[in-house]
Amino acid sequence: MQKAPDDVSNIHNRFSLTLINPSSHYFSLVASLSISAVIFLATYFGYLNSIFSDETWYRLPIIIGVLAATQLLDTRFTKKKEYSKSLHSSLFGTMLWAVTLLMGLLASIVLSKETSLFFIIFGMFLYASFRIGIYTTTLGVNIRKAWAICFVQPLAIFLVLIPQDLWIPMLSDPLSLGYGVSFMIIASVWSYLTDRAGRPGMESTHKTIQAYLASQGNDFTEAEEIMEQRSNETKVSTSQIRLSASNGQKEFRMVLPEIHPG
Repeated sequence: MQKAPDDVSNIHNRFSLTLINPSSHYFSLVASLSISAVIFLATYFGYLNSIFSDETWYRLPIIIGVLAATQLLDTRFTKKKEYSKSLHSSLFGTMLWAVTLLMGLLASIVLSKETSLFFIIFGMFLYASFRIGIYTTTLGVNIRKAWAICFVQPLAIFLVLIPQDLWIPMLSDPLSLGYGVSFMIIASVWSYLTDRAGRPGMESTHKTIQAYLASQGNDFTEAEEIMEQRSNETKVSTSQIRLSASNGQKEFRMVLPEIHPG
């Protein structure tokens, strides 16, 4: 007779279903590379209308290669050089760009208008803005460094995605630049405000988030550092309970601190 599963077994089985999800860096790697192909197809099929041109087919493997290379390069800019977090940020960044392109195509269909290259540039700027937020919040990068590296990956993809003769016209479009820079400023202000949201009780919200994420990988160094910074020395009084046998030969003492040492 088979034993009915208990509560612990049920929890374990449910947890097993979560092992294949975006938290897996293998999933993030495959998904981000696949989404880069979606970006390529949406750009050439929907915006440039040259998907079957002999001069464009070779760009897809180059885009995938550039994305994979910049994912490795990104690890050099993070505090703990974690490849998995680089892949996760790359996944969500490429998703944001792809969704922007698809929404642009949908808007052109619904409104019966021609597709605009604005969405390609705008998606790239959203990608860079997202990187500012994710790098300052969870990867331990300051805002200045985040601005310096936020365009490394999206701009590298853009340069191999778009034909060279379109670089300057697209990158110098005032509307695209205006919206793009605005979102980057919003991302920076958001990062500044969220880092200070816990004050005065919490010195840095971002450091607390980073310590929590590190603790999920059994690295408690950052969490211990935060607790040590908030700790201070104090005097603790103690009391004793003395128990002795009636003949006075045996004695037992229990020390009771005013504050539990834990």
